[in-house]
Amino acid sequence: MNQPVQEWIKKNPIIAFFAVAIAISFAMLFSSINFVPRDGTIGQILGYYIVCLGTYSPVIAAIFITRIIRLFIRKPEIVYDNHQLQNNSQL
Repeated sequence: MNQPVQEWIKKNPIIAFFAVAIAISFAMLFSSINFVPRDGTIGQILGYYIVCLGTYSPVIAAIFITRIIRLFIRKPEIVYDNHQLQNNSQL
């Protein structure tokens, strides 16, 4: 993913969440309506499961956006002083 896109998602996570959630749900709905044949049982079952996956689009979007935001968060390094360690071991 491009660095400018990641920076924009980091600055605007709510807008990015809604955009991704709507994109996933419309992609699932559009594909189940236009590309899945409805004349057979297999097509009906496949269409049903694609639409069911589309209902979970907010969850998928939340995982995606959280993963991108977490890439920018660095864990602080904890540096202990030898004096602090000796005082804590005496307790």
